[in-house]
Amino acid sequence: MRRTVMLPGLIALAFAFSGAARSDTARTVIATGQATMQSAADSDAARRRALGEALVGAALAGGAQLVGYSAMSQARITSDLTVLRATGQVLSHRVIGARLDGQTWIIEVEAQVAPLAARQCAGGRVLALSITQPQITAPPQAPAWAAVLAETLAADLVATAAGHPRVAFDGVLARAPASSGIAAQHDYVALTRGTVAPQPGAHVLTLSLRLAPQGNALAMTTDITLSGPDGQSQRRQIVTDARLPRGEALDLVTGRTRARAEADLARGLSDTLDALLDSAGCQAPSAILARSGDGLEVPIGQRHGLSRGSLGVIEGAGPETALLEIVTLRGDRATLRPLDPSVNAAALAGARVHFVETGL
Repeated sequence: MRRTVMLPGLIALAFAFSGAARSDTARTVIATGQATMQSAADSDAARRRALGEALVGAALAGGAQLVGYSAMSQARITSDLTVLRATGQVLSHRVIGARLDGQTWIIEVEAQVAPLAARQCAGGRVLALSITQPQITAPPQAPAWAAVLAETLAADLVATAAGHPRVAFDGVLARAPASSGIAAQHDYVALTRGTVAPQPGAHVLTLSLRLAPQGNALAMTTDITLSGPDGQSQRRQIVTDARLPRGEALDLVTGRTRARAEADLARGLSDTLDALLDSAGCQAPSAILARSGDGLEVPIGQRHGLSRGSLGVIEGAGPETALLEIVTLRGDRATLRPLDPSVNAAALAGARVHFVETGL
């Protein structure tokens, strides 16, 4: 039998800041969590469980939904924890108190919280980024200068992404990572142009620009797709259009010039890409779990924003949620194990995990 336990302090916090959950303004709250040790060897895990509960209390102010988490041992509930689904966010936090009262860890945190709609992002992280060779489609009916413009705009977008303050640029891929089933040694494109795989744990940016003449006008559809190491993708599509100059003296009077058309087609592209990368940098590191011996491994590490104090959270299709701690941490990978020793680590392989920085 499952049950969800919330501390009275957390319940009070939910009511005290219920107005904040409806606001787009970030605010600072203080929350407390606690967890009881099952044995002396459980001290570190209990401390992290207490921290997780404190962060949940803080997230209540940001509009988070809650789901129960229980550790079972021989049909007996050994611990309960309330964790959040990603409808609210903790923008930043710091531990302001940690003490052991008998067998119970009590952790107090000060956190900046907001609903997901809020634009604030404290700190953020650096994204390891690879960019695929931009794809440009220009039909014969399009003016020659328009195809050249599309190539210039694509190069500008690559430069914008590579120079973004939240990007560690790994390079441009010779081609998009494909899953055609054709082995590289038998793939004509790979043999003639080369294949460069993205670095493990890197985000991959894909750019596509398509020109489409429409009578006396020209439309351009730009697709920007950012794919993360967790298999999740964010896509932005920008459709711009411009009136084509007719090559007449009257064009100068009406403003129907090539320079005006180029500016109209380029409008909003760089700003959209900047906003996408800003948003991705505000999101918690996440990846897909893989088995590693008796434990679990993710292809992200220190260069992707993880630290020794990072806590992994897995949300299942139902109400089940698991918490993971980092055992070993390297630049490009980390191994993990469940905080709850009763959880079968192998059963978590293939799941998506996102990380919360705990500061422990």
